[in-house]
Amino acid sequence: MVGEAGKGKSTLLNHLAAELCKNEEGCHDEHNAVDFSEGPLPFQANNQPTACTKKVQVRQFAGVRLLDSPGMNDGGNQLSDSLITEETVDQLKADQEAGKGLSVICHCAMVDAGGRLNGSTINCIAKTVLQIAGAEEGMTAEAPKFLVVFTAMSALDEAFPGRREWYR
Repeated sequence: MVGEAGKGKSTLLNHLAAELCKNEEGCHDEHNAVDFSEGPLPFQANNQPTACTKKVQVRQFAGVRLLDSPGMNDGGNQLSDSLITEETVDQLKADQEAGKGLSVICHCAMVDAGGRLNGSTINCIAKTVLQIAGAEEGMTAEAPKFLVVFTAMSALDEAFPGRREWYR
């Protein structure tokens, strides 16, 4: 999962992990048992337009590996966009070399009030695509699918203040 800071990457991954675990008894990742209704969520999310993910994180649920990356275009983050992209690509290459594969890259984006992508979002998508394409030399499998997922986390927060209930 890649994209700009505060666009819902970690929140979406928590929802994906919960969905993957819905039919699993005693769901756990490679580290711990995970209780989506009470315990800490696997990916830290803060419902703010700033990043809370400071490094690339990989967790696996029900045989599916999920990768969360720090957000780009975050003025408060100590990491540059190029370093974030480099670390993400390095993790993808390492996973590829370890035979863990890569099927889909999801880019989280929010549209503005007019229903359009702003310039920084378009630049962020372009940077990601170009960097992943550049990394393709080091990857042996066919290129992964690239999805852009449109999120509206602020609208969800307003409509569903008790969103944590969704994980039950």
